[in-house]
Amino acid sequence: MRGVVAVGLVVLASCYQPHPVAGAPCSVDGTCPSGLMCIDNACVVSGGTDDGPRGTDARRDGRNGTDADQALPWSTPTEVPGVNLSTSTEDDPSMSDDGLTIVFISDRGGNPDIYMGTRTSTSQPFTVSALTALNSTGTESSPELSPSGTFLHFVSDRSGTNKTYSSQLSSGSFSTVTLESDLSPQGLGDIAVSPDGLTALYVVESGNNTLWKVTRSSVGGNFGNAVELTALEFSSDIAAPTLTNGGAVIYLHAHNPRDLFAWSGSGMPTAVTELNTPQRDSAPFINQTVTHIVYAHNNDIYEATRP
Repeated sequence: MRGVVAVGLVVLASCYQPHPVAGAPCSVDGTCPSGLMCIDNACVVSGGTDDGPRGTDARRDGRNGTDADQALPWSTPTEVPGVNLSTSTEDDPSMSDDGLTIVFISDRGGNPDIYMGTRTSTSQPFTVSALTALNSTGTESSPELSPSGTFLHFVSDRSGTNKTYSSQLSSGSFSTVTLESDLSPQGLGDIAVSPDGLTALYVVESGNNTLWKVTRSSVGGNFGNAVELTALEFSSDIAAPTLTNGGAVIYLHAHNPRDLFAWSGSGMPTAVTELNTPQRDSAPFINQTVTHIVYAHNNDIYEATRP
């Protein structure tokens, strides 16, 4: 499972040091490779100027986050405002497409539980509270929020073993919990659901972790037989997947301390070097166009964007 780590590992945002992927001199005509801009005769990341965490300007229409898009670097990560506490561990984030709702796991109440943050504008910090109706005396993990922010999948061991549950927003709150038996294999670790709700991934923890893909023909229907994604099992401790529709792009974490990896349909997953650090970088969540990512860095929730 994604899990939590000791609070003592918390690092201040000012100490965040992602690996550089830019910095080379500009060409003689003042240009840089795609995704970079020339400033003071150096190629630097061009992120950080989007129209909000998950904006919808015309540049992104029709994108699926595949092929050349995967070569675009992520912007310098920043803390998601209003979410993190210095005295607790925050992990497993997921955010709605409009950037106004976030869910994550925190042990600020003593037990790892699901918390939700809301705001009226992406320029404002989140106001956070526990999703009390969904939490149990067991351990909750792996919350997956739909793009609209109205449907939630999560994992809980409230029955004695990990199973997947769901809840739908009703009258402004998540209150009713439904067991999702078709997403609850023996040894379940993490769960991920695509933005259109038709593809899901789950991790099975049995010796070496394995990753499985299931699909369905319509939202509300049952998921079918699982197919093992052996191409992504490059490490024994892979976990915390996230995916675009159909599983065209998959992000996940592996190794100790955790690092982020990306896969776009062929070959081996590659390290997301501009976001990985010597500390723990884990539990990624991406949007359909792979232009926004939220993830956990050393017990806090961070985000980054790219064109």
